[in-house]
Amino acid sequence: MSDILALPKSGKRIFLLVFAVGILVRCWSFGIIPRGLHQDELSNGLDAYYLANYQVDRTGVSLPVQFVSWGDGQSALYGYFAVPGIKLFGLNPYTIRLPNLIAGILIIPLFFLIGKRLIDSRFGLLCMFLVAISPWNITGSRYGHEAYFVPFIFSLGFYFILLSLQNNTKFLWAMAIFAVCLYGYITTFSTVPIFVSFTILQLFITKKIAWQRILQGLGIFLFLATPILLFALVNSFQWDTIHFSKLTMPRLPNEPRYEALVAIFKPDALKELLGNLLVFLHLLWKQSDGWAR
Repeated sequence: MSDILALPKSGKRIFLLVFAVGILVRCWSFGIIPRGLHQDELSNGLDAYYLANYQVDRTGVSLPVQFVSWGDGQSALYGYFAVPGIKLFGLNPYTIRLPNLIAGILIIPLFFLIGKRLIDSRFGLLCMFLVAISPWNITGSRYGHEAYFVPFIFSLGFYFILLSLQNNTKFLWAMAIFAVCLYGYITTFSTVPIFVSFTILQLFITKKIAWQRILQGLGIFLFLATPILLFALVNSFQWDTIHFSKLTMPRLPNEPRYEALVAIFKPDALKELLGNLLVFLHLLWKQSDGWAR
C-alpha cells in the first residue's frame, strides 16, 4: 500500500484509471459472458456446494486435497475459495465464477507492486496496464476454471520473494504461498518445485537471505506440501486412501489426471519437457494455438 501512496498525483491518476478500466472490463456482463458453463466449472461448483453444506465433495470424500471429480482428480483450491460465495448466495454461475473475478481484479494492482519492486513506479504502471487489458486475464476472470486462479496466487508468492530481499521474514510467507499453489492446478506439480528450487539456489548464492531463514522457509514449504505429495504417492503407487482427521488424500478410481498431463510423471519426461518448450515458443511466435474461434 505504501508503494501506491508514494506515487505522485499524476501517477495516482493513472493507477486509478487503469484499475477502473480493468475492473470494468472484468465485471461488465459478469456471469453472462461467456454464456453457459464449462464442464470443469460445473464440477468445481458442485464440489464446492457439497463442501459448503456437508464438508465433503460430491463423491462423499471429506475435505479432499484433490476432488475425485470425474474419477481422475481435479485440483481443489478453487473449489474451497468458492465455498463462501456459494454458502451465502447459493449455487449459480455468479458464485462459481466469483473467485476468479476477485483474483482477476486483485492481480492488477499486484502487478504494479511487482513492477515497482523490480524496476520503478513507471514500470509498475506499465505492468499494471498490460495485465489490465490482457485478453487472457480478462477471459480467465469470467470463467470458473481452476487454472485461471493460479497466476494470482503464484504472482503473490513472487511479490513476497521481492519483499523478502529487504525483510527476510517475508520469505516464509512466500514459501507458504508457493506451497498453496500446488493445490491450485496440476501443472504446478512440476513448475512450482522447479521455480522454488532455482529461487532458493540464487538467494543462497547471492546471500540475499540468511541460510537459516532459507531452511525455515523450505521447512514451511515441505510441511504445507505434504498432503498433496501424499496424494500423488497414494495414486502413483496405488496405496489406500489416507485420512488425517477429516482431511483426505483420496485414491482415485481412474488414472490420475496429473499422470496424463504433467510431463515429469511420464516415462520420457525430458522429451516431453523439450516438446512442451517448443510448443510454448511456437505459441509465443504465432500468437495462436491453432484452435478455431
